[in-house]
Amino acid sequence: MAKHEMLQMTHDRWSDDLWGAGPVPKAASAILTDSNVTRRPKLYFYWARNDHWVANTTRNHLIKTRGRKARNSGSPPSSPGDENKPLMEIDKHGIPHGFCIKDKHSETVAGKVAGYVMEIANSLR
Repeated sequence: MAKHEMLQMTHDRWSDDLWGAGPVPKAASAILTDSNVTRRPKLYFYWARNDHWVANTTRNHLIKTRGRKARNSGSPPSSPGDENKPLMEIDKHGIPHGFCIKDKHSETVAGKVAGYVMEIANSLR
């Protein structure tokens, strides 16, 4: 499985539309204009501080070029248009890449995911 994963991780295959940087297609824009449905997929990334699967330099570059930081990260407000970008957060609790191995880590990650789900649910109101 790891060998296959390493062969797949080469370059960014996702379109700007998925990353939240591209324009909303006209057909989708017309459908969504008068509805409460979000216009873009909501993506959330929760990175381990030091992850043996993704180099910190690679992660930091991805956050800088494709993501937005969590609002509580102490960073300045996002640039216009950044609200459509994936939220990317680096762990501050010492949670490893394999967070599911220990219950204490699973509970923390579950709390994070619950917050992400609530943010999505609130955006639909």
